[in-house]
Amino acid sequence: MGVLDAEGATAEVFSADMVVVECTQVDIGEGMARIIIADTGTGMTPEQCDVVCREVLRSGQADWVRITSVKHRRLSSDRIVTDVFTFARSPDQVCEDGKPCVVFVESVNMEPDLTVHVVEKYGVDSWDEDGDRQGIIGVKIKGMRKIEILQRSGAEFNPIYRQFEFQYGIVRQLASLVPNFSGLTSGGNKGSFIFPKERQTVNPLHIRQALQAVGLKLEEPKVVKPVKGKKTPYYKVPPTLTLIAQVKSVIALPKKGPFNKAEMETLRTYFSKVGAIETLQDSDVQLIMDIIKDPRRDRLRAIPKVVLENKPVQDAIIPWFFSVISKPGGGEQQLVREFSFPLYSGLTVEELAPFADQFLEAYRNTGYRPYLRQALARFEFDPSAEFANIYRGKSNDLSTMSNTICLGQAKWRETLLPIFRDEIWKYFEQNPNPRQDEALREALYLIGVMGERAFAEKYLHAMKWVPSSRWDAQTYVTMLKSGKTVEQACKNL
Repeated sequence: MGVLDAEGATAEVFSADMVVVECTQVDIGEGMARIIIADTGTGMTPEQCDVVCREVLRSGQADWVRITSVKHRRLSSDRIVTDVFTFARSPDQVCEDGKPCVVFVESVNMEPDLTVHVVEKYGVDSWDEDGDRQGIIGVKIKGMRKIEILQRSGAEFNPIYRQFEFQYGIVRQLASLVPNFSGLTSGGNKGSFIFPKERQTVNPLHIRQALQAVGLKLEEPKVVKPVKGKKTPYYKVPPTLTLIAQVKSVIALPKKGPFNKAEMETLRTYFSKVGAIETLQDSDVQLIMDIIKDPRRDRLRAIPKVVLENKPVQDAIIPWFFSVISKPGGGEQQLVREFSFPLYSGLTVEELAPFADQFLEAYRNTGYRPYLRQALARFEFDPSAEFANIYRGKSNDLSTMSNTICLGQAKWRETLLPIFRDEIWKYFEQNPNPRQDEALREALYLIGVMGERAFAEKYLHAMKWVPSSRWDAQTYVTMLKSGKTVEQACKNL
């Protein structure tokens, strides 16, 4: 088969028992590549299987579609594969439209029968790929995209389709004369003529049309009319069957290494929508548990929200969490960090009480302490010894001590007050005339409200004033006279 031209000449019907498609887009502009499998106008999510990808799979024209992320520097011909995402149709899961779901599968080392390369180059001044200026008066080339489809023949890949798209600016108005001046811009302006240009695209690329040209049978996309009125926020829309199927497929991947970007984005999207599920079923709770427990995942910032707003999840995951972090050896810093907010703020004292011994075991791991310190006074054991060891000579340590007191049980305040006072005094002994520091001011304000007002005022006045401070020391001295309770003071910290 010869290479088809950009006009879409009559294509020889592409015949194969099962076509495997690999799509790669490479940005060879300055810096690193932006890797996207692009079908112009489909609204496809970056690094995911878009509508064309799904249609090729669901129609049975491909066993799997592999999307390859590539880094490519401008001055180098080296292509570095950074991520590989492989998709296939599910053998047993049916999605909203009654068709098989498209899910993640293991990225296997198999040669595709058909390869689609989409190359982007921006900021070029030429019509060719070598960067030679063509000198077209009134026209400025802004960018170029190329799509090339190659078919495997034995050990070689032969091009069967190639098309170029150009974006350019063309002069549409008379020039304006700009005078010489040195203001308004960082580098000034030496004076020149400005030619307003209109951006236009020649021969726009469409992966769908390119695949149709080489014989794949793809339907034309349906035109979806925009829905009038206010759109529902994405986090208020429950997870679809498609999303749930993809999440399950990610968890089921046999690989031992970390999840890639597309796989993690799928998990994050699911977690962002859990709150929209009206009533969590056992299967939902189990899926959430499977995600949280998976050691291959990256950080999920939505974990505190999901745990605290869903009692079934909380009841299932909190005992497991404490059993994991209390084991010797450590290595669970990410997990401890994710659960730190529920520990020191979200869960009640009663809910935490059964896990006091496991918390202390975990606290002995020095790698966990930065995330556990503020929860020290929320249990029934006396936190004095651990509290005294928080201070290591920095004002931020005093801020941590303030938060530990504010977030802890009121019954421990009297016990912790002398320790808190001694550590503040120690700081001023080491730094006799410190610059005003917000953490330091807040610690002095809190201890003043707790009954050490004279001590607090003495050291508030001892600090150097810094004009950029949000509140100066005198403001806190004035606040001490307001007679606020500890609870009220803590809200200001």
